[in-house]
Amino acid sequence: MRADVEENFRREPQGLVLARVNAGAELSRMGVSGSWTQASLEGWVWTASLRTTDREGMDLTVSVAGGENLRAEPSG
Repeated sequence: MRADVEENFRREPQGLVLARVNAGAELSRMGVSGSWTQASLEGWVWTASLRTTDREGMDLTVSVAGGENLRAEPSG
């Protein structure tokens, strides 16, 4: 498996891209609909790169241009 391979992580099938997930990332399957799998992804994000929101049932949003890394552990 190539380390530079990544996949889109979307809000819904064919929807808004929330993140790009590298090959080897571990996900939890929550459901399947046709050729799409609903997955849960957990991790840590640098607090200074976040702001609060109440949009669409979410309470945080990434606020830095270019996005932020999701890490397996703090400083990971």
